[in-house]
Amino acid sequence: MVAFYPDRRAIKCFQFALVDASHREALPERWTPTVVAPAFLGDDTDRCPALVELTAVPDAECTDWCGALHHEVLALQDTRASLLLAADASAKRVTTHLAQRMVIHVPGQDRPRQWRYFDPGTFLQLPRILGDDGMAWLLGPIQSVQVPWAGEWTEVIRPEPRSARPFQLTVEHLDAIMRIGVVNRAAIQRPPPVSAKAWIRQTAEIDALVVKGLTRHDLTLRDDLVAFAHDAWVHHPSIDEHPRMQNVFDQLRQAQPDDEVDYRELRSRLKPQDWAAMVAELQRDTQERRSP
Repeated sequence: MVAFYPDRRAIKCFQFALVDASHREALPERWTPTVVAPAFLGDDTDRCPALVELTAVPDAECTDWCGALHHEVLALQDTRASLLLAADASAKRVTTHLAQRMVIHVPGQDRPRQWRYFDPGTFLQLPRILGDDGMAWLLGPIQSVQVPWAGEWTEVIRPEPRSARPFQLTVEHLDAIMRIGVVNRAAIQRPPPVSAKAWIRQTAEIDALVVKGLTRHDLTLRDDLVAFAHDAWVHHPSIDEHPRMQNVFDQLRQAQPDDEVDYRELRSRLKPQDWAAMVAELQRDTQERRSP
């Protein structure tokens, strides 16, 4: 990855900054930021990001703002810009496109949902989920994106679509998008990733564990899925195959609503030595299977 520093020269390429709602109030009004909001939200736009046309900001102010942004990236802090965007298009066109892409329709729900695809840690997972066609659809007039995450900048270039047919989100895409919140919650319970590539790899591994919790063990509660993915990632990817854990899932399947029991409650009864013993037994079983 080529090192990136958002100075005035770089801003000639990455003309726009997408700023999360939590940082909107810190933007000077004279910069005339534009709130990026889906139409279905009406006036309820407090949680929507804003687009800043950096090339229209006075040089000195832009340099100071971008310098502070870069410091935040290197210091692993929450960054004032979620993404930097390169686009040979007007601010109005970019704003309209970004707002349209924030709308997703989830089967079984009457009201659309706002999709926070612009969160840096989330955005880096999207090429795996959407593929080339989906990323081309998501980015539209945007040629490339600089993502501040894990202490570095990562460029994501809009790919050429592989299909001539218009892209549409499938049920599989929507399922994966809905899992991202669980994946992120499980991931942040561990030490910060050492790089964006490490984050992408880790979140893919966690997502596979979340799918296992959903499909193999019928876990439906968000916090149960977070706990299960965390347990499998931290201890052993096949921890659920150990007899003690199988007993946990048997109890869950047999539980009645009045029992008010969930995965988190049952796994909390296991002590550190229990986890260590299970991991040791699973590792021993793996070694024995590999032995000639």
